[in-house]
Amino acid sequence: MTRKDSLKERAQNLLPRIRGRPYMLELTGSPSSGKTTIKKILDTFYRRCGFRVAVPLEGAEAIRHISRKTHLYNVRTGIYALKNLIDYSVSGNYDLVIFDRCLFDAFGWMRYWYERGDIDEARMVMLQQFFTSPQWLCLIDAAFVIVADPETVESREQEINILDEDGETTNSNNILRLIRIFGGMQKEFFASHLDKWVFSFLKDMDKCAFHPFYKEVSKLTRSFLDVEKEDFGVKQILDMKQGIC
Repeated sequence: MTRKDSLKERAQNLLPRIRGRPYMLELTGSPSSGKTTIKKILDTFYRRCGFRVAVPLEGAEAIRHISRKTHLYNVRTGIYALKNLIDYSVSGNYDLVIFDRCLFDAFGWMRYWYERGDIDEARMVMLQQFFTSPQWLCLIDAAFVIVADPETVESREQEINILDEDGETTNSNNILRLIRIFGGMQKEFFASHLDKWVFSFLKDMDKCAFHPFYKEVSKLTRSFLDVEKEDFGVKQILDMKQGIC
């Protein structure tokens, strides 16, 4: 049996244990880091294993009426993701929901807009704490930050940039800034400027809050990413709750 066959068998063995709300997974990272590719592969893998999978429309595709040159854009996409997170949490129609950007994404973008001078530190921290409030964060079972090399990200951005004009995320300096921010987000999340209850809450939640099904899906997803990540063209994958894979 190949390792991929073993992963498939593990996934299928989990199906009879499903109960309660769906498993919630967030993928985030800098633009063009490989999130969409990973999302599609995970979606296909779990659907073929018999899971009922939902993949909500990404906020960047849904929110078109606000300029991307202001922090309000990422506040709005964060609220859009939060609405979907709450709605899916009470849905009995799915076993797994894969978010392409959700609450941790909003957390990272607030740091970006602070560094750009669009908001001050007090507002950054206030918005970060809102999006990572335990009331919402307890609904996310796993969050993976996808980190790619700057050369890979810039190449992907230029492939989709049909105009000789830099957008907010196609500028080389901004690309480097976003890679650094999302690459360091795991460390920042547990940094001292955030209340210690966030860290304590996550540890307690991991210990006893969920049915074993949720923890087993987390382990399986991390194993799957470990097998496949070299094909994703990513440098590393940061697990916001379990370390680095």
